[in-house]
Amino acid sequence: MVVVFALSVVVGAVALILWVIVSSLSARPESRLTDPEERYGQTGRTVILAVLGIGLGGMSASFAGWSIAASLAAAVAGGAALAVSGRWLGIEGRP
Repeated sequence: MVVVFALSVVVGAVALILWVIVSSLSARPESRLTDPEERYGQTGRTVILAVLGIGLGGMSASFAGWSIAASLAAAVAGGAALAVSGRWLGIEGRP
């Protein structure tokens, strides 16, 4: 399970970094890039944060010596926590 959690951390972190880079590049007036918030919206951001949270929660529990079932529960809790915090701390004024 550690491999699955590690892949989820890498995929989530790379996606989040790309989201920030594309978002900042699309804010320039001469840019042809579409803002990820406009293209994927709040749902896309929530999915990326959930994947990252699953990886972080699962890796933490796995390396703490928890059982597989407890690691899966921690992964789900971590994914839910990051998804909810992303919705709560998201961009104001957007749906």
